[in-house]
Amino acid sequence: MKNIKSVILPKYSSPGYEPVAFGVHRNSLAGNYCICLTADDMNEFILDALLPQYGLNCTNDYYGQEIVTENGTVCIAEFETSKDSLADLQRIMNFASAVGKEIADYEVNGNVLLCVRTGEVSFTAGGAARTVPVFSVRTDGSGMLSFEPRYPDIPFTAEMGRCIASKDIPAEMDYKAVLIQGFRAYMILEYKGVTLGFEYGFDEKAFLGMIKGKLFIERLRGYIR
Repeated sequence: MKNIKSVILPKYSSPGYEPVAFGVHRNSLAGNYCICLTADDMNEFILDALLPQYGLNCTNDYYGQEIVTENGTVCIAEFETSKDSLADLQRIMNFASAVGKEIADYEVNGNVLLCVRTGEVSFTAGGAARTVPVFSVRTDGSGMLSFEPRYPDIPFTAEMGRCIASKDIPAEMDYKAVLIQGFRAYMILEYKGVTLGFEYGFDEKAFLGMIKGKLFIERLRGYIR
């Protein structure tokens, strides 16, 4: 799911609906909160993983319905909580933070990880320029975690690129992606049919450099579906 945006449905202007923030509305008649989203690809597989985490249901009124916007025809889906408690509000607000993000699956050795694509990192390795996507692995299934990145994006990617370039990694390695999990980053590579990872560490202020090399990626754990 990418290019996610919130949509204000006409019914949200009718009596009983109160705007909260970021596209979320309170439905006082039903006693719950709701939000309507659109995306370039409303991936049902990803929604099946996300909705239980956030305690949300997909309403039947709008799922898959097409609407015409200034950017063309898009599909929409409306999501709602079961109640209007503070915890329900926190979860749907965290869910609303997906707006503007790209939610993606990333498969590692048969395990499908639910991730947020946060950008790219460029570096030189084996005498060639490389650019790979950066994914933040979802590690919380409670709905109390937003989709906002939690690491220093620009300093991190720049320092990681320099660190990779300084290591003697075989040129025939196939660089796939960087996966972020907590305060660890894994450069995912394939070498002679084997998936490997190089583990890097960082904190909220600085990039700390490589911790382990040629790490078998089975150590990587996250929200696995």
